[in-house]
Amino acid sequence: MRRAVGVVAAGLALMLAAPAAADEYNMRVNEIDPSGGRVELLDISQDVLGDGGVGTYGEAYFVRSYDGAGNDFAAQEYTRPLPFEGRAPYVLSLPLPAGSGQVCFEHPRREFDDEFRLRERRLHCMGYGEVTQPVIRRLQLGRRRLPMPVAPTPSPGDSVQRQRCGKAAVAGSTFGAENTEVPAACAGEPIACDDPRHWDVTVPRLVVKLPRVHDVDRPLVMKVTMNEAGDFNFRGSVIIGQAGPGRAFLFGPISRDLRANVTTRIRIPISASFKRKIKRAARRGIGARGGYAGVGRDRACFPNRFHSKRLFTIVP
Repeated sequence: MRRAVGVVAAGLALMLAAPAAADEYNMRVNEIDPSGGRVELLDISQDVLGDGGVGTYGEAYFVRSYDGAGNDFAAQEYTRPLPFEGRAPYVLSLPLPAGSGQVCFEHPRREFDDEFRLRERRLHCMGYGEVTQPVIRRLQLGRRRLPMPVAPTPSPGDSVQRQRCGKAAVAGSTFGAENTEVPAACAGEPIACDDPRHWDVTVPRLVVKLPRVHDVDRPLVMKVTMNEAGDFNFRGSVIIGQAGPGRAFLFGPISRDLRANVTTRIRIPISASFKRKIKRAARRGIGARGGYAGVGRDRACFPNRFHSKRLFTIVP
C-alpha cells in the first residue's frame, strides 16, 4: 500500500504517545497455567519500546485469582519497589482454581468497596474454563470494548495465552517468551488491537469518481473504491447561484461499508422539487454547483483515514 509518510509518522506518534511509558493500564495478564500455578504479566508498552522506561505505576497492586463464579481464590500483593516495573514479561506463582478460573491485575481494594467499585479496580483480567460470572465484563482496547478474554481449560503443559487481538487461546506454555499465535482465536477481529508492535498505521488509498459536470435529469452517482475494507462517510450540498433561503439543498451524512478493492456505487439524492428549481434558475442564466466532503476509514483498531472532497457543476 502507498504510504503518506508525513501523515503516517504523525499518526504513529499520536498512537504511541499513550503507551510510550510503562503504565498500569498497559499491563496485561498475558499467560495462565492453572496446573502449574503460574501467571505471566506483560506491559504491552514495552513491546514497542523494548525497555522498561520510567513508569507511572502506583504504590501497590494485586494479582488475584477467582473461581469461575467470581469468588475470591488467592491473591499476591506487590508494593514498591514493584518487581514487574521495567521488566517484560514477569512470571509469578499464584494458587489457581482447577477446572475454571480468572486472574486479574488490580488496584488495592478499599474497606467499603461495593461490587461496582471492585470492578473498577480491576485493570486487566483473563479467564479459563466455564466462567459463569466474569469479574470484569468488558475490556477497553483502543476504541473497542471486548468481552473479558476466556479460553478453554488447558491441559498440563499448555497454558491460556493472550492473543494480539485481545482474546485468549490455549497453546503450549511459553512463559518468559513470545506467546503462541492462534489465528482461529482472532477470526473476524482486527488482528493487532492489543499489540502495539503490529498496529496498522498505513493510510488507506481511496478513489472517488464523480462527474465534474452533471446532467440534472440523470441520477448523480458516486463510485467509491478503497484498497482496504472499511467505510466511507460524506455529506455535501448543491447551491443555486449565491447561497440563500431556498437556494441550497443539503445531503448526508451518508455512510456505506466498503469491501477491499470493490467499487461501491452511491447515489446522491437530489429532490425533484430542487431539480425544478435548478432548471428554472438555468433559464435565467443562474448556474448550480455542488460539492461534498468525505472520509474513508479502514477497520484497524485505531482507524486510519483518507479524506476526499470534490466540487461539481449541475446543468439542465
